[in-house]
Amino acid sequence: MSEENIDIPDNALTRCPKASFNMIRVARCAACPSFGGLADRFPGGQAPFARRYLVLCNAEPVKREVMELAEGGQE
Repeated sequence: MSEENIDIPDNALTRCPKASFNMIRVARCAACPSFGGLADRFPGGQAPFARRYLVLCNAEPVKREVMELAEGGQE
């Protein structure tokens, strides 16, 4: 991950090993001592956050997929 500041959307979620692999907001990862940063799968690309980044987690060393929580219901 580069040293640039990355805006993490509120609806970005990932499975957390410290929360029994339940979904948590990616923004919470930044305060966790196990957080290893974000892996940019498409450096310089314009892909949406959830497609572009993976969470690097040292609690269970693996790159964690990011998903988006859909806001609102079906129309």
